[in-house]
Amino acid sequence: MQVSDLVAKTPVTCDSGVTLRDVAVLMQSEEVGSVLVLPGGVLRGIVTDRDLVRATAAGANPMTEAV
Repeated sequence: MQVSDLVAKTPVTCDSGVTLRDVAVLMQSEEVGSVLVLPGGVLRGIVTDRDLVRATAAGANPMTEAV
């Protein structure tokens, strides 16, 4: 088995500076658990559904906090 066999979708991406809520909505609409952060087309990181839970539990405001 190759990695390409496991990839079922085109990766979902966002720019830096979008809110945590925007990323959560994107994950839900695309039915994925992670989003690549690609400001200017350069990979800067990945946000997972677990990251969103941790940020919210730590008191981050999903409406204003950026990824």
